[in-house]
Formats: sequence, structure tokens, C-alpha cells
Amino acid sequence: MYLSYFGLEREPFHITPDPDFLFPSPCHKEAFAAVLYGVQQQKGFVVVTGEVGTGKTTLLRAYIQKLKGSNIQPIYVFDPHLSFEELLEAIMHECGNDTAGLSQFARLQWLRHYLIGCYEKEQSVVLIVDEAQNMPVETLENLRVLTNLETTKDKLMQVLLVGQPELEEKLALHGLRQLNQRVAVRATLRQLTKQESADYIRHRIIQAGGSPDDVFTAQAVNAIVAHAKGNPRVLNITCDNVLISAFGARQAPVKAPLVKEVLRDIAPKRPAADWKRYVPVAAAAGIAATVILAGSAAVMMFSRGPQPAPVEASVAAPMEAPPVSEPAAAPEAVARVDARQITLDKMNERAEALAGATPAVVEPESVPASEAVQAAESASTPVEGGVEVDSAVAPPAAPAAVEPAVAEAPAAAVVSPVVDTVPEAVIETVTESPEKPVAPPVAGPGSPTPVPEAEAEAAPAQDSGITAATAKRMVEPGDQLIRLIRKNYGYYNESLLQKVQAANPRLLDPNLILAGEELVFPDVSTVTSAEAAQ
Repeated sequence: MYLSYFGLEREPFHITPDPDFLFPSPCHKEAFAAVLYGVQQQKGFVVVTGEVGTGKTTLLRAYIQKLKGSNIQPIYVFDPHLSFEELLEAIMHECGNDTAGLSQFARLQWLRHYLIGCYEKEQSVVLIVDEAQNMPVETLENLRVLTNLETTKDKLMQVLLVGQPELEEKLALHGLRQLNQRVAVRATLRQLTKQESADYIRHRIIQAGGSPDDVFTAQAVNAIVAHAKGNPRVLNITCDNVLISAFGARQAPVKAPLVKEVLRDIAPKRPAADWKRYVPVAAAAGIAATVILAGSAAVMMFSRGPQPAPVEASVAAPMEAPPVSEPAAAPEAVARVDARQITLDKMNERAEALAGATPAVVEPESVPASEAVQAAESASTPVEGGVEVDSAVAPPAAPAAVEPAVAEAPAAAVVSPVVDTVPEAVIETVTESPEKPVAPPVAGPGSPTPVPEAEAEAAPAQDSGITAATAKRMVEPGDQLIRLIRKNYGYYNESLLQKVQAANPRLLDPNLILAGEELVFPDVSTVTSAEAAQ
């Protein structure tokens, strides 16, 4: 469009990576020399990185153009999103072989023979991967297999990886450390300086057959350079837009005001905020906030209740001090009271169950009244080693004359001394360490044989043999009554358990002993050898 107007033969700022327009800046010449050296000296891996728009693809095209007529065969891969098998297929297709249906091993073997044939002809193959930062990690790792195709002196295939700085980050991964160590040559394309940017514009115009002074003034070039910030692609796009506008305005050479106008036109447009749309919203938000504050104040005022009338000072009737409200109970205190209430409720339920049982009627001379009450309290179901004894076994018979007294004793009378004297520490222990269920023991040699239900009912009441309290023990957390009896007497049987229960009237359930409770172990020196053997 504007070529003849500015005396140009072709477009100087086309964004296509044309190798004829490669600008030989210091960093570009260094990268180009690194590629030539790494491939010709058969170093294996060569890596070139650079930011977007710095001319990486143009550098590759210039290198491939230079390889024409040489003994180096380039294989150019522009789409790196390939698996290793697809990459092998692409390589062998460029080498002139159709590998459809071949396995990976067969393809590698064919490629090895092909590379050996090229080496014997003093030829080599270089694999060029553009945008290599997008290649999968697995494919990059398998690229080492290609560099393993070598003779004792030289690599049969060279690999040139070109990509953005993310390529170096990917190569630094722990899984690619072996590949990263094999990179022999590295080069980086950086942004152009201000002077290099101005020389870049002049170089492109000269390559297009024009005169730089006839196209841009020095001020226009400075404005373009300041906007591009050293990026070659931005320089191309900006110069092309400026030349189109200058052709429409019939301005040659292009001056700085026109450049600034074009820069304003091509700058990304951001929609301006319409502040008028937000005025109603802001007003509504303010009104809502006012209503909420007013409502909160009203709620606080009414929640206080009616204020007391002022009290006049009087000598005859002194003012009474206002009642002091009790402080709110702490969560720990509330939990402790709830735990105590739960424990007391369980003990009251056991006592009511015992009081509701009908006492057996026996001869008047058998047992005194006090022992009958104790036997009724110990009628709960004891568990020895996890084996439950039938709760239907009748307690020791009470005389007929005592029966009314036992029947008239309410459950609360039996439980009240226990409930009133439960220590606070005991309730906390029971709450924090719940009783774990005891698994029933496996019957084995030497284990006690449970008494049959029929024999238990027919067993006659025996004298307790209690003479005097010879030992007192304080229950510790984790203790069991059966274990304490064995520790105190050296053995355990059902008769001994009943005597210990008789000596401790508050012991309602042998399975429920509380830490901190003091137990009395009576003197059983009158126990016969037959009882001990049980």
C-alpha cells in the first residue's frame, strides 16, 4: 500500500519471521554462533531461549536457510505437543521412511541404521524443536535416547531446543536433571537497547530497499523506540501502523506528532467507568446504612428495659444497695455440674431398681435386719472377669419381722448418703475416663467355672465371717474391685466378694467403684480352706 510512496521494494516491518531481515545485534550474533558451533562440533544438546518477540523463530529460519547445500540435514518440528512415539514418526517421515505399524523399538533401530549411514557419508542430522517449552516432560526426557545414538567419538544426531524462558524452568525440574546435564551449549536472546532499537528500524528499511531518513525523522524514531521498549515484534507492529497512517496523511518523512497519535489509537482501550450509573447505587447504600444504624440503636435502647426512677436522698430511709448479679458460669463449671448430675441420675436409677425388688420371706432367726438391708443393696449384678452373674439370684433371706422395715425403706433413703457425699474430683474422673467395656474371657485351663443358676439359687446363706476391719484402701483411677480383692487377700471367690460388699454398704455395684472412694476389706481369718479353694 505505502511501498511506492516511501520508495520501498517490499514491506520492511512484516511480522512474518523472514530470515533476510535478521538484525545482527550482539545477542543475536552470539546466539547464531552458539548454534553453529554446537551442531558442527556435534555437542549433542543446544538450547536457545528468549522472551516473546525477541526473534527466536527468525534466528531458526536464518540458520535453516544457511544449512542449504551443507552436509547437515535439518529436521524442523514447529508443533512440540507430541508424544515420543509421534516425535519418532515425524523424524522418520522427514528421513523418507513410512513407519506405520512399527513398534518404538523397531523405529529406533531403523533410525540408528539411517544415522550410521549418514555418518559414513560424512553427513549429520539435527533435530530443531521450536517453542520447546510446550513439549511434554516425558517427551523431553526420552530425547536422551536420541543422543545415545552415537559412535565412540561423535553423536549421530544433534538436538536444538528453542523456546521461551519457561524452557529453562522446565529443564531445571528434578525429573529432567539428566537431560539438563547433557546441554553443552546455551544462548539467550535479550531485549534490544535504545540504540539497537533505532539501528533495527534503519536495518529493516535498508533491507526493504528504502532510505531511513526519507521514512522517519529522528524524533519519530525516538518515540517508536520508547514505546516498544526493545522488543523487535513491537517495533515491527508499531512502524507498520505508523507508515499506514503517514500514507493516509500524505506525510513523508513521518514526524513525532503523528507517531504519538498512532500510539494513542493502537493502545489497548479500557472502558471508562460511567460514574453516573453508580450514583443511585451509592445513594441506596447510604440510605440502607442509615436505616440499619437507626434500627440497631432502637433495639439497643429497648433491650435495656425501663430505666429506674431517680431515688431521692432520704435520711430516714437509706438507699438499698442494688442486687449484684451472679457471674455467668464458666463452660468448664457447667460441664462439671452436668457430669455430676448424670452420675447421680445413674446411681438413683440403680437404687430404685433395688428398692423395687420384692424381698424373700425366710425364717425369723436367720439374718439380722441390718444385714438384710445390706444384702438388698448388694443385689446388683456383679461381673467377675467380664462374666455376668445372673441378677435373679435372691439376696440372703431376711426375717419376717424385719420385712415391713425393709419394704418401707424408700429408694431415696438408701441412695441419699451416697449422693450427698460424692466428691467433685470423683465425678470429674468418671466424666474424663469413661468405663471401657470388658471383653468376656476365653475359657481355658485354670479359669474359674461359673456357678450354675440353679445351684446359686439353692445355695444356703452362710455366715459372713466378718470380725473386724483390718484394711482400708483408697480407690485410684483404673482400679477394679476384683483386682483389689485379689491384691488384699491373695485370692478371689464369690463368697469373698459378698463379704466385701457387706462391709461397704455404699458399694451398690461391684462394677462401679469411684476413684477417691475408701473401701473397707474385712478380716476373713475365719474363712475355711474349702471357701478359699473356691
